[in-house]
Order: sequence, then structure tokens, then C-alpha cells
Amino acid sequence: VQEHFSGSSWQRVAGPMPFSELLGDLQLRALFWLPSPHVFRVGNSCRAFQETLGSGRNRNFWQRLAPDEGGRHGWDAAWLHTIMEAPEIEAYLREAEAFAVFGEMRFWSKSQALGMLAEVHRLRDECSLQASPPDPGRSPLETGACSVFVGPSSFDPDALLAIAAAGPDEVPSARGAPVSLAWQDGAVQFDVRLVVSAAGAGGLSLSWETNFASALLIETRDCMEVHVSGALVPVGVDGLAVAALRDGAVVHGAEVVEALAGRQLLSVFCVNFSSMCDREKVAMLASLLDDDELENVLNGYRIQSGGLPSLPWLGQ
Repeated sequence: VQEHFSGSSWQRVAGPMPFSELLGDLQLRALFWLPSPHVFRVGNSCRAFQETLGSGRNRNFWQRLAPDEGGRHGWDAAWLHTIMEAPEIEAYLREAEAFAVFGEMRFWSKSQALGMLAEVHRLRDECSLQASPPDPGRSPLETGACSVFVGPSSFDPDALLAIAAAGPDEVPSARGAPVSLAWQDGAVQFDVRLVVSAAGAGGLSLSWETNFASALLIETRDCMEVHVSGALVPVGVDGLAVAALRDGAVVHGAEVVEALAGRQLLSVFCVNFSSMCDREKVAMLASLLDDDELENVLNGYRIQSGGLPSLPWLGQ
């Protein structure tokens, strides 16, 4: 609330004011300007609005206000008021600290958002089982070795139908746009790309491609490992939660493929990155070094006696 009516004019409030403080302020002003009905009208409206938001009817309020919006979650903001109550949004945002978002996700029901979170939990659990953490007493989740990313799929879902309809001698595939990731503040950059391929008998399979975008020396590249696993999570305006398509599994059946193709798809993937056998965390590539700076950082150092380049981060 930025302004309210007082007496015969509107008074501007310096910044947001909680309802409890605003109501008290209005009641005090009503004692000084008793003839003004506007103060009581505004106070009653604020009290009713406070009761609506605090009584578990928050979702119903926003659904009436924006019935076709659904929920949105982007890299810088989340707006889930039409599909969740306030305590549920708070719990979701706590869970969202475990992954980074690229693009903007859309949800049309709470079950769709929870389905995405279930895939995030599954990937993080698999990460903890697959990895060998540097500290035997701590899991990779505690040491920050697991990096999870979620965002909209980058290829047309109609391509799934064409792939599933391919003949027995054809092995078509669709490759999504790359997601750019980085380690050491962009000094080492690589792309992760989603690939959906035909798996025979009208089936689909999911895999991931990685490609280093940085001009790394061979010795440096040999010291790095990237393993990616993930899933496609379908979301649609009908609000139904559809089973995810996971890598390593094959989806068969025209009905299943049509269900995937008829919905927006979210990519959920986990990156296990290691350098010199030490597991490291990677992040979204927010800013790029120009070519000259990158060349100076990666190629401007001499090879040490051990065959490794004298890169500044190897000793960290």
C-alpha cells in the first residue's frame, strides 16, 4: 500500500506498510477526523483483505483475480499464488534453493510443481549415491558437488511425434538448444544439450550431450569430467501431473507420446563436474569473458613439470 485517504486528501506512505500498522494508523486518524467516512471505508477494506489473505483462501482470491495465469517461476522471481497457498509457496521456495532456473517455467496446478520437485529430489539422491565425496564422512550434497538446473525445454514438442513415428530403419533425433554453464566464474565454460531419439516401436529415449566451449588445453581437459542425468517433466493447462520421461528409460505407446507432445516440457538435470578428481559445483553462465581475456587465462600459462598447465584455480 503506497497511499491512503486521510481527512480530505490522500496521504502517501513511505514504502510498504503491514496491514496491522496500517489499520492502527487509520483508527488513530479516524479519532481526529470523525466526520470523514473514507477512513472507515478504507480501514474496513484493509481488514477484509487481511482476513482473506490470512484465512487460507489466498489461492482462491488470486484464482478469481487471474483465472488463466497459472504459476510462474523464472530465474529472478516466482509467482505461484494461483496454485498454492502462502505456506505452500514458502515451502516451495525453500525447496527451490536446491536448483537454478533457466528461462521461465509455467505450472497450472500444485501437483505439477510438486512433480518437478520430486524429480529434483530423485536426481540429488542419485548424485549422493553415485559420487565419491572428498570427505568420506560427508555426502556430495553437503560438499556442494551436485548442481541441479531446471527450465523449459528448448525444442518443439511436436518433434516428439515425428520421432516416435519414424520407421524401423530410421533413428531420428531432436537436439535442444544448449544451456551454458560455467566453473570458476566463467573461466571454464561448457554446454549441456538435451537429445530425444527414436527407440524403436514408436518409443522415445532421452540423453544429454556436453561440449566444452572454452579453448582448453588437452592436459586440462583430461583432468575434467562431466556427467549429466535428468528428465523431461510435462506440464499442461489441464493441470494434470504426467509421469516424467527419464534418461536411461524408453517411453512407448502412442498415448504416452501424445501426452508428452501436447504439453510444455521442463528439463530437469543434474551436473556432476569434477576437476583433478575433486568434485566441484557449476553455475549458470551469467557473464562471458571476451575472447582475448579467455585466451590469456587459459592459454597464457606454461606447462608445469607434472604435465598440467599452471592455471590459477588448480591450487584452490
